[in-house]
Amino acid sequence: MLKFIFRFIIISTVIAIAFNLIYYFPKNYIDRIVSSEKIIFVTRVSPTTYYSVKDNIQGFEYDLMNEFAQYLNLNIEVITEENFNLIYDNMTSNKANILVGLTSTDTNKNIFNFSNSYGEVDQLLIYNAKIRNKPSSIGKITSSIIDIQNSNNHINIMNELKKKYKDIKWTELDSSNTDELVEMISEGLIDYTIINSNEYKVYKRYYPELAIAFNLSNNEPLAWAVSKNVDDSLVKKINDFLKYMEISERLNELSEKHFGHRNNFSFVGSRNFLKDIIVYLPKYEKLFKEAAEKYNLDWRLIASVCYQESRWREDAVSYTGVKGLMMLTQNTAKHLGVSNRLDPHQSIFGGAKYINEIYNRLPKNINESDKIWFTLASYNIGFGHVMDVFELAKNSNKNPYAWVNAKPFFNQLSKAKYYKSTKYGYARGWEALKYVRNIRQYYDILVFLDTKDSIMDKDNKLPKKIPQTL
Repeated sequence: MLKFIFRFIIISTVIAIAFNLIYYFPKNYIDRIVSSEKIIFVTRVSPTTYYSVKDNIQGFEYDLMNEFAQYLNLNIEVITEENFNLIYDNMTSNKANILVGLTSTDTNKNIFNFSNSYGEVDQLLIYNAKIRNKPSSIGKITSSIIDIQNSNNHINIMNELKKKYKDIKWTELDSSNTDELVEMISEGLIDYTIINSNEYKVYKRYYPELAIAFNLSNNEPLAWAVSKNVDDSLVKKINDFLKYMEISERLNELSEKHFGHRNNFSFVGSRNFLKDIIVYLPKYEKLFKEAAEKYNLDWRLIASVCYQESRWREDAVSYTGVKGLMMLTQNTAKHLGVSNRLDPHQSIFGGAKYINEIYNRLPKNINESDKIWFTLASYNIGFGHVMDVFELAKNSNKNPYAWVNAKPFFNQLSKAKYYKSTKYGYARGWEALKYVRNIRQYYDILVFLDTKDSIMDKDNKLPKKIPQTL
């Protein structure tokens, strides 16, 4: 009798455990993800996927990732890798659930399972139109080398081209992102590279010299990739989400936000600036001077920053969510006590206060003539990233506090070889350099004109010649 009772207890316990395992443990991949309370993405850094603007993460794909995490009511984690083998390892080991930034070409479908498409891109061969003429045919570029990312898609495109053009040559760069490749095109360090049409729309804003040599492929479907080692439950959930995004028109909203009409706030040229000085500056000059007096700044510098940020348009709104004359982020505005970013007085005084705060936070042993440029760079990409520049320069035994020495290290902030080791990670340092350069040119013009009107402070040195920007 005791044996029977003992056996009954054991059998009952096993059945109970089995039932609990079945009931509590997720049955499929999406259930396991939901039970972990976190969805993990892996992607490359690029202006269409994942990048930092004024200490805020941006990107069309990043917005889409966040929408999906909210759709599932999960937390989000994003892993960034430049090397495709590392991306592949993250997927096959299930360290990441979804790979973002691929197109579902036949080549890629051999490696991953894909969701439905949510857009299309072309693959473009680009070059620097200031340095070279547009080639008449692909056969004419066989004397040059095409530098590409280590991407299955790009490698496959080149292999297909080689079947027709036997002399065509290319180099696969294992750890380079599109930022690096485009910067090298701009500097004339490489002849050609491949980027997609969405990336081209973004980069053209900052690099007007970029031009399209040829479309190498057309209408490649954008889709999210999932490991072939898991069931199809996640792909089905992604497809449900994409259908919802399409029906609600939220997908169109994100696409328009990132790839539709974009305000171009690169250097506009002296003639346009002089025209805007006549039309817009008088409206805000008094506010610039009052803010400058309150925060011990040069009013012409504040005006130059404001022009770079918004072209002196008080209703300016960027696709990244910054707005107003000084283009303050929501978090920065809250920190500064700015309740209405579109109010000219609040925006100008808030921006001036922020410039003053950054200036006073920087190391005291920076030369004053250089300190303002580091301040402006911080205003653009964030204080932490400028601290990373200082560390990178120190590690190379350079004086980090001299602007001329530090400039090359801003470019390293977008290179995986370097930003992976920094405290604050990836940033578009090259954009900060262009930002500072533009402001310096606007400032030179305002100083010259201010001097001509004889209203310059007597304690300041008068410029001895007309700035080259005029």
